[in-house]
Amino acid sequence: MFTKLIAAADPRRTSDEPTVEPTHAAAVERGQTGTIERVDERVHDSTLAMGIRPRRELEVRSKQPFCGPLVVVVDRSVTSISRRCARSIELSTE
Repeated sequence: MFTKLIAAADPRRTSDEPTVEPTHAAAVERGQTGTIERVDERVHDSTLAMGIRPRRELEVRSKQPFCGPLVVVVDRSVTSISRRCARSIELSTE
């Protein structure tokens, strides 16, 4: 909420510029893509081993039911991550 107010008050921004709202990977819908902005330090080592790191594109291929894992694609590599891990990955989407 406050980021929208700050963005609205910023004279450098024009109204026709797209706004990019950061969100976590678990909140992204199937088929959507986002740029990884930040990975929480609690899951950093395990995600690094899977190629999940900042400034990479992440696509959510599928979301398993009943709070199951997400199947994601990063750099043409398909892997699955838990919902807890997905909530620790901050993405920017347009």
